[in-house]
Amino acid sequence: MPDDLLTLFAMTPAPPREPQAGSLGAERLGRVIDLLGAKVHDELRIAQASDYSVAEVRRLLALALTLGLVTPTNRLTDSGRQEWRRRKAIAETPLPNRDEPYYPRSLRAGR
Repeated sequence: MPDDLLTLFAMTPAPPREPQAGSLGAERLGRVIDLLGAKVHDELRIAQASDYSVAEVRRLLALALTLGLVTPTNRLTDSGRQEWRRRKAIAETPLPNRDEPYYPRSLRAGR
């Protein structure tokens, strides 16, 4: 096998630094941040409130610590509080409730 192909096949992608938005891991991490913001700091109580295993909660707390969202005592940092407020604002934004049908005024322009 040529050397250039060998290096190509030996490459592995770098793991993502943060969970991708909308992924299951990000949603689980967000749920833990929500509970920490609601003053639930014990791993067992977080596991009970979220229906995650204690091992999963520990993994998510370790990830949050790595990302700088929590302290070693499971308290939100400034960036963790900012993320918690952002999640609350998104969750509290109501969708418009209209009875009339929607008719677009123009079609989307081609690219």
